[in-house]
Amino acid sequence: MVMTSGCERDNSSRFVMGYIPIYAENLTDNVKLNQAPRTLKNPGKIYIYQDYLLVIERGQGIHIIHNADPTSPSRVVFHQIPGCSEMAVRNNTLYLEYAYGILTVDISSPENARLMDFVQYDIQVPTTPDPMTSIRNRDGQILFQCPDPKDRDLHLIGWYYDKIQGTYCTSW
Repeated sequence: MVMTSGCERDNSSRFVMGYIPIYAENLTDNVKLNQAPRTLKNPGKIYIYQDYLLVIERGQGIHIIHNADPTSPSRVVFHQIPGCSEMAVRNNTLYLEYAYGILTVDISSPENARLMDFVQYDIQVPTTPDPMTSIRNRDGQILFQCPDPKDRDLHLIGWYYDKIQGTYCTSW
């Protein structure tokens, strides 16, 4: 598969929808477990665990929803894990694809989760959103803010989809 990219200059006040890079100084700095529940805005994958629903908020983290009574679910906690995309649970351990690696979290008490470990894949981190899973515009392009070369001391850990104004990059 051939992938091309380029930058568009747009100094107008118009917005386009695209991907914004998520950076961290240390790879787990942006992980903030046990935050106050939030409203679900951009849901992704859902996982059923005991009496709970674990719902990925695309690019943001995971909502834990108590669902013992499906007619009256209640939001319990939000785990801020920017860029997490996949999850699975086994033996009270939540496994997350995060920052090009696997993050493990003890959820034996989902409202008092504890970070266990992070193991990064031995790969070169891509500098563009994943062409296989990214949302494309009507021309088939993936729009994104180009990673900033000034941020060389920071790790690019993922992407989230939102409004971009001004200069942006494209890939096919």
